[in-house]
Amino acid sequence: MQHNMAIIGFGGMGGWHYNKIKELIPDLNVKGAYDIRPEIEDKIKNNGLHVYQNLEEILTDEEIDLVTIAVPNNFHKEYSIACMRAG
Repeated sequence: MQHNMAIIGFGGMGGWHYNKIKELIPDLNVKGAYDIRPEIEDKIKNNGLHVYQNLEEILTDEEIDLVTIAVPNNFHKEYSIACMRAG
């Protein structure tokens, strides 16, 4: 069974996570990513991913089964809590 995930933060670590998932976990589909920096949008698109415009769009996407949070550590708590509350 294939699962869908989204990545929050698609800079260095987000891109690294994406590449490792593609390489090592073929049953996990990275559907898209969100990054607060507009200049990262092209990087997301160039990887064939959906560009989420904000966190709420990820949280309300019923196809998403899990989220990888790849942002600076001081933002993990806020994003983690929001994701858990969204289920």
